[in-house]
Amino acid sequence: MGFAYDHIFLGNRTMTFTGSGNLPAAPLGAVTRSERISQDVDIALIRVNYRWGGPLMAKY
Repeated sequence: MGFAYDHIFLGNRTMTFTGSGNLPAAPLGAVTRSERISQDVDIALIRVNYRWGGPLMAKY
């Protein structure tokens, strides 16, 4: 029987979004906003060993 846990830090990145020119407030190529995007992952694993088909109780 066992247990394992991992936390993976994937870092972050700042993305800059620009206007598409469809709106007067966001002309083509104008910077509209920046967003900091980050992601982390948590992984857990539980292991259980069981032998199928064996006797229910060990005999000595």
